[in-house]
Amino acid sequence: MSIGSFYHALSGMQAQQLRLDTIANNLSNLNTTGFKRKDIGFQDMLVRQLEQMEKLQLDGRKTPLGFPAGSGVKADLTLMDQAQGQPIETGQTWDVMIEGNGYFEVRRAGDEPELRRFTRDGHFMLSPLNADTGQLVTAQGDSVLDAQGLPIEVPLNREIRIDEMGNIYSTNPGFPEDGETLVARLSLVDVLYPQTLEWAGDNQYVLRAAPQEQEQMISYLTDQASPPSRIKQRFLEGSNVDVTQAMTRMIESQRAYQLNARALISSDEMLGLVNNMRR
Repeated sequence: MSIGSFYHALSGMQAQQLRLDTIANNLSNLNTTGFKRKDIGFQDMLVRQLEQMEKLQLDGRKTPLGFPAGSGVKADLTLMDQAQGQPIETGQTWDVMIEGNGYFEVRRAGDEPELRRFTRDGHFMLSPLNADTGQLVTAQGDSVLDAQGLPIEVPLNREIRIDEMGNIYSTNPGFPEDGETLVARLSLVDVLYPQTLEWAGDNQYVLRAAPQEQEQMISYLTDQASPPSRIKQRFLEGSNVDVTQAMTRMIESQRAYQLNARALISSDEMLGLVNNMRR
């Protein structure tokens, strides 16, 4: 028994506490549009190979002498599950969801030019600019960008149709012979390495990298003639959090935390006995 047993148990408790916090965050976003659940990956800390004396070798033993002794565990990285959430029909003109991979691109006033914001939350609305024109924004008031990286402006008091490619068409119900007018095309961006996305709050993610690096980390689905992802109007994507799975993992983490806590208490008691021993 050594002081190292304290740190082993402590590292396990810290890792499980972080996992519990992550699971709690997943459950709290059960009804958040387009939310992607997260999980924590773990890895062993420094592992040493302890060698035994040859005279302790047992006859007929096939395994080599010695055994690995770790120094505890630590949280390695946060993994984001990209599984599709369930579609939720809303009937609202400006509610759109992405079927497949990809993110909408948005811009917040005051952001640095190189800061890119992405979201799966397609609950958009119109913010009037004047009597005839409105700007497409998120629930937080951030501008929704088109395929050219510009804010989307659409005429007010018109029927709107958004096709599977993200093209936005306006029609004048009083003059059906005029047909439809292409207003803009939603920017749909696929992040090649989703784990590089950083949570920025407000159901958004950011890429904090140099502009030249960002271009290598994303792919513009709107530039493709037949993109693998589709836009669905009047629908929203639900969270992909599985309550049953989340609760099961929470119980597992709680039990693991309790075992590490017991190990910590046992180490304290045993070291206390050794310290109080008299020759």
